[in-house]
Amino acid sequence: TNGMTPNGEETLLGRLAARLRQLERRIDDESAALLSRLTVRDEELLRSARRLYHACSVVPCLLYYLRTSESPTKFPATISFTIRKGVPRWTHHALWLAGWACMGRVFQSAGSAATRRFAAAMFATGIWTTFIFRLGGGLLSDAAHLLGAAAYMVDHEVLLRLWAVAPPYRAAFRASLGVLLAAFWRGHLLERRHGISAESFASPAVRRRQIAAAPRTAQRSLFRADLATPGLGLAPADRAALSRLDVRAVVHSAAALDLGRPYAALRAANVGATAALVDLVSRAGRPPPLFLFVSTLSVIPVASAAAAAGWRAESGEELVPPACAAALETGYAQSKLLAEHLLAAAASCGRIRLIIARLGLLGPAAAASTSATAASTSATAASASLAATAAPASTASTASAASTASPSSTLSAASSATAADSAVAVSSTASAADASALSTAAAAADGRSQLRDWLSLLLCAVRATGASPAGIASGGRSVAVL
Repeated sequence: TNGMTPNGEETLLGRLAARLRQLERRIDDESAALLSRLTVRDEELLRSARRLYHACSVVPCLLYYLRTSESPTKFPATISFTIRKGVPRWTHHALWLAGWACMGRVFQSAGSAATRRFAAAMFATGIWTTFIFRLGGGLLSDAAHLLGAAAYMVDHEVLLRLWAVAPPYRAAFRASLGVLLAAFWRGHLLERRHGISAESFASPAVRRRQIAAAPRTAQRSLFRADLATPGLGLAPADRAALSRLDVRAVVHSAAALDLGRPYAALRAANVGATAALVDLVSRAGRPPPLFLFVSTLSVIPVASAAAAAGWRAESGEELVPPACAAALETGYAQSKLLAEHLLAAAASCGRIRLIIARLGLLGPAAAASTSATAASTSATAASASLAATAAPASTASTASAASTASPSSTLSAASSATAADSAVAVSSTASAADASALSTAAAAADGRSQLRDWLSLLLCAVRATGASPAGIASGGRSVAVL
């Protein structure tokens, strides 16, 4: 912390810090001497230089977006990009040279030998960066341009201190430079991830074609998982990628669906995987994601069994006590009941915002009706009704839906996934109510048109309970008739 080793010797970092402080003091001394020698004429020249530099930053960009050099234009774009060619380029060069003519006269009349050398070096760096090695001139030209641009930014930091520019303006310059560097790095990562050629390696036409093909890939990604494997069976790279996402909503409909197997055989895929998914998407310091869990109406025992367990159901929209688990007919229903309680506990701790959708059988006719109604947002009493009740204490709600489909027409491929070949679907950029985006992603991933209708139904549950003022936020009751 003090730049010294335990033996009392100065560290390399300490020596660098000392040299930097020495340089700052020298710049401050040169600044005081320069400002003390300014005449009224010099101050007028500086004001003219400032106006020309402002025009140099604004006018070429306006000309570029008026399509005086190329069409279509790119937005947002750096100044270096907008002045590569045509009218914007020569307008920028004329204004920039005029500004330097004014400021150069001030350095010549009032500056010391050191400040004049600095001004000459900064001017040469600008010529190198914008005149000789302009952006878009090829790989070597772009590399030389970026090197010169980095040196020019350092020169700006010295120049601002030399002219005693107020600290807030210097801080704004540093912040804007940081945003620019972050944007460059983000663009570089996106290019690598989605196979887009860098500007130095491809023509604008090629890049436009690559970018036009990228949005679907850029917005949606698939991560293969195995529900029966600890940790969802995710590859390390996929787990790392998921951990970096700011997950807003999860639709969890994958399950091992086998009505003939006992609970012990289904526990890993239906209960353990649910717990692992909560651990994956809930992060300290981030808003809890909306978690839509697809359960089954089979978790509600028959009246006689419920009475024997000492429970009387008020409606189909409440948690069933664990004591009723033994009365359920299948191990599948038992696994779904335990998963509901696990998620309710996570919601009570603020890790997720929970919606439980209990569904019966879903057939083609009901699915088609659901999709059409979700698109038109009109209520159809002949279809299944979906009721959701919010519990403000735990931010959890349960929805029940029933349809008229026969067992032979059940969409088992859409309503369940095998434990050996499942997918974790997460939405990190779209809102929870954006049914079309997630539906398109699911249809592209699976190739089944029915899955689009299935997700439309589930996302209508999200909209009914979490995205309206009458939903989870206010603890009210919201009913959607599909």
